[in-house]
Amino acid sequence: MPTEKHLRFFDATPGTFWDANGNEVVIDSDGRPFSQVDKMMSQSTQTYYTFRDLLLKNGINPATTLLMRHRPMQPALAKAIAWLAHEHIEAFNAYQSTHYPRQVAQLMKAKTLAAFIASGVGKATFAGIFDVCGWIDRTASDQLLDPGVQKLLEFDLPKPTGTAKWFNLSLSPKLREYQGRLEIDWSGGASGGKAWSRWATSVPGKNFPVAAVHTASQFADAKAMPDWNELVLTWAELNVIPKAWARKLKEWRCIYFILDTSDSKGYVGAAYGEDNLYGRWINYASSGDGGNELLKLRTPTNLRFSILQRLSPDLDEKGVRQIESSWKKRLGTKSFGLNAN
Repeated sequence: MPTEKHLRFFDATPGTFWDANGNEVVIDSDGRPFSQVDKMMSQSTQTYYTFRDLLLKNGINPATTLLMRHRPMQPALAKAIAWLAHEHIEAFNAYQSTHYPRQVAQLMKAKTLAAFIASGVGKATFAGIFDVCGWIDRTASDQLLDPGVQKLLEFDLPKPTGTAKWFNLSLSPKLREYQGRLEIDWSGGASGGKAWSRWATSVPGKNFPVAAVHTASQFADAKAMPDWNELVLTWAELNVIPKAWARKLKEWRCIYFILDTSDSKGYVGAAYGEDNLYGRWINYASSGDGGNELLKLRTPTNLRFSILQRLSPDLDEKGVRQIESSWKKRLGTKSFGLNAN
């Protein structure tokens, strides 16, 4: 049983036609109406069409649709941007509501924004369709009051410094089922694929061929979660990890480690009981210190969270505490770190 459906593109350009009753009929590159293409997708692992075809099929005009391929320059935000698109739309929308002059001019002409996230060389993964509902001039101080902007600042996005055009973008239900699943080819075009904003009709004869449709969202798939001994999260990431990841953390009884990157001092803790590791870490996410006296003196954004040892789910509190004490002794976190006891 295949885990994903790969879709290929032939050079023939699809078209839109009208039948004798005046109904619009969209034809794919093999000459099939889309109703037949949909049927094929449920029966086969291969079919052929482009993102432009998908827009037409769902009543979206490609001529007024601007595509953006988001690839944040800040490493922290680049890592989290897909999570924000999947489950924290207010932050993702804040990210794409202000732009450089070229993109501002484009968005002022667009009726629809198709948002994508870079997913490798020449590839982009679909994040959603957004209706462009106008714009306002918004001062830097007003932008800083926006909850989405405040969330982005936790991922090292520079603070706004002046008045900017702020676009009102409303997430559309159209193509919602493809979020995180649809991957397109971003190569080609006048810039050779380097431009991160392009009109849906800007690649003559191709119009963004669909590269793959995955069975599960690539933005929040539990399979994409690192192994427990390779998992390292920042304090900001604790608040936005996908629900699929959170469910796994709830299963894990652990000894965990918190590193302060400002001076390399560490804290050893134990997670057990209700919600296990997730319950303990989400406490740090909300408070910044988890109630630990020495951590109260620390800056939360400097903290990194990892796992030292996974424990048996049947191990009692006494056994957990004994292992925790062993780690504190071996790492010297009581004498030289952040454990007060």
